[in-house]
Amino acid sequence: MTNPHPAGHALGVGSILVGMGLFLLGRSLDGFLAGLFTGAAVALMLLGVLVISRSWRRDGGWLPSRGDEDGDWLPSRDEADR
Repeated sequence: MTNPHPAGHALGVGSILVGMGLFLLGRSLDGFLAGLFTGAAVALMLLGVLVISRSWRRDGGWLPSRGDEDGDWLPSRDEADR
């Protein structure tokens, strides 16, 4: 699969890596700074996941199109055909 939005992946992965670094740094600190670094790490990692998933959704990603009528199957359609 080719991705037309490589900047989204780079920004997302970079955010996750910075978050991991802050998390590891926060583990070596005590008190308020430990909580501050851990909170920032969680926020950055969640932001990175959000950016990556949004760039995959724009590309079509791993989910099929929801507007495709031929590919969708609903049990209620079987009952309507009877």
